[in-house]
Amino acid sequence: MRGQLLARFPVFADLAPALLERLLGEAQPVRAPKGSVLFHPGQPCRGFPLLLEGTVRVSQSSPGGREIVLYHVEPGQGCLLSGGCLLGDSDYGASGVAET
Repeated sequence: MRGQLLARFPVFADLAPALLERLLGEAQPVRAPKGSVLFHPGQPCRGFPLLLEGTVRVSQSSPGGREIVLYHVEPGQGCLLSGGCLLGDSDYGASGVAET
């Protein structure tokens, strides 16, 4: 996982070795099949996901039930919604679904 993380997020290569090892030790890799709901509105945010493979669709549902796609997260990108939830100590306001 170390090689994949550094390849997708090169900023971590500048961390002190002990801090990088701590980050890797606390990381909880998750493999989610296509269609898996990763988070949904009202759910507390428990961490900042770093996508190494696949894509995630972040969307909201309109009152009429139509899906409104906000953005996609690709490998090497962070989820803006997760960052906002962590900084604001708030719950998710949208859904994240594994696309691939």
